[in-house]
Amino acid sequence: MAQPADIVAAGAVVTRKGRGGREVLLVHRPKYDDWSFPKGKLEQGEHVVAAAVREVAEETGLDIRLGPPLSAQRYTLSTGDPKDVHYWVGQVVGGDDVTTYRPNDEVDQVSWLPVDEACTRLSYPYDRETLGELTALRKRSTPLVVVRHSRARPRRSWHGDDRDRTLTRAGEFQAEQIVPLLGAYGIERVLSSSSRRCWSTVSPYADVADVEV
Repeated sequence: MAQPADIVAAGAVVTRKGRGGREVLLVHRPKYDDWSFPKGKLEQGEHVVAAAVREVAEETGLDIRLGPPLSAQRYTLSTGDPKDVHYWVGQVVGGDDVTTYRPNDEVDQVSWLPVDEACTRLSYPYDRETLGELTALRKRSTPLVVVRHSRARPRRSWHGDDRDRTLTRAGEFQAEQIVPLLGAYGIERVLSSSSRRCWSTVSPYADVADVEV
């Protein structure tokens, strides 16, 4: 009998500096009557990084950028299906006011809570473990993302200068797919080799982010 495929989800533990110290963003799901971090299942073909940013925006109305990764959660649902949830630390870009959030069937409350109160409010022990991992992170960090060039024309079929070797159509599509991944980290500086296949890979993101390569 075939084993059930893992359900993969992604989300973020979004934080801010409150008046009384660090605060964490939690959501309440009426279907399960529970409090948890904003998260959700991946769409077909979606990368976990892009899914984490999208799900937070959909469930809270806030745009975020990702910080350090946290340990993935793995548990079994009541249906018997295994589930993996990937988390990152998240920081809000722009306003962080959630008082105007409009409740819906999936999420009917969004709240900023002090870390201690959030730990008490969370419904599941694995979420409290994730929160504990967050509180152990003391130093702020800056992401460094290393990207290999997208699929390029094979060397054996290229007769000119190798630095001019171009991307294939599949490679051009891959370069477009990289845009939301780099955007999830808010990359502000893009460096590349002078080879065409390399700068062509990061150019779509540079155009969207309005930065020079």
